[in-house]
Amino acid sequence: MKQLRLALLEARVEPIALPLSDPLARIDGLLNAIVIQTDTPQQVTVIGPGAGRFQAGQGMLADLIAIAKDIL
Repeated sequence: MKQLRLALLEARVEPIALPLSDPLARIDGLLNAIVIQTDTPQQVTVIGPGAGRFQAGQGMLADLIAIAKDIL
């Protein structure tokens, strides 16, 4: 695998504690979510039904890596 310039991109899939006011704190069941943060103050949260937690996590990470390869 090619080494990514980590200064430009960071991708993580991990469990973390969130305040109940965070939109991601309400994700459960078959829903999936991803938060995209950029170098601008704005962030985008995408929430929708998924194929299950393992398939969705692997799919999102694969998509992010593919996007990074096109950008770099």
